Amino acid sequence: MTDITVEADVAQQIGIRQFPLPLDEIVQKVLAAKSYSEVSYYMARIMGVRHLVDLDSFSESEVKALRQTMLPLWNESHLWKWALEKPYGYAGDFVALELLYDDQEHHSSSEVGKYLDRWLLDSQLGFGVRERKNILSAFIDQFCRVHHSAFGRPLNILSVASGSARELRDLSEQSLNQMNMTLVDLDPRALEFASAYLPEHVRTLQANALRLKPGTFEQRFELIYSFGFFDYLKDSLIIRCLNMFKQNLTEGGSILFPLKIDSEFRHWFYDLFLDWRFVKREVKDGFALASEAGLEVVEIIESENESVVFFHCVAKG
Repeated sequence: MTDITVEADVAQQIGIRQFPLPLDEIVQKVLAAKSYSEVSYYMARIMGVRHLVDLDSFSESEVKALRQTMLPLWNESHLWKWALEKPYGYAGDFVALELLYDDQEHHSSSEVGKYLDRWLLDSQLGFGVRERKNILSAFIDQFCRVHHSAFGRPLNILSVASGSARELRDLSEQSLNQMNMTLVDLDPRALEFASAYLPEHVRTLQANALRLKPGTFEQRFELIYSFGFFDYLKDSLIIRCLNMFKQNLTEGGSILFPLKIDSEFRHWFYDLFLDWRFVKREVKDGFALASEAGLEVVEIIESENESVVFFHCVAKG
């Protein structure tokens, strides 16, 4: 009988509230690992436990115990430790995303911590975050080209909860010079960071995205998007945002927003171990949100690993 089968049998016998029991043993094996393949194997065993345990039934104290058990691993890895501690006060801050975009093990991580960095960077989440950014960047670039060819003037773009605006920074100088960019974010550090890498004509506004009004901006926009923000918001807040976006669009303008797709995404791992929570949604929910806000979905853009879907919308009628 294999080691894995033994663990499954024991789990059934004692009701497997003992997820922490094999977990602490696996954590020690990860800490002693000498290669990336070893780390990947033991992390895969942790990932597989969800098929043996009803994770939703864990009490708050049990969840805390699980996180405490994993803490020795996160202390080795700069990327994981940042995600757990949330030093800027919220999940998904611009530094965390920049670390994923850069796709590099961090110099301050230990040797095994660098393996854990790489595991996260190669994970469904890490790959999906980079792919989401690349899709958005390509969409904006193409949108700008078509607009400039048709009208011969700059494209007015609004990014809400913009973070580091990496999707814009990755564009060519030519494309950036054909855009008037406005970035809105509550975190002044994110705006300062983004501005340092963008042309001087970029505009920034430090504001709560949920409190924006139609009169906040002097001009209207051909393209408005929010990039990851909606994954943390309940439906009513998203609909409020989309209605605000719609009122700030030029005639015929577009709204773009992505959602993480719950059935294609291992949300439980980040919920359980990092207290990093995404609202669970499927593709149908994106259509429903758009419809409630008086928008028509004219295009769906899906990431290669199917964990992220973009909804390209216009105002109904």
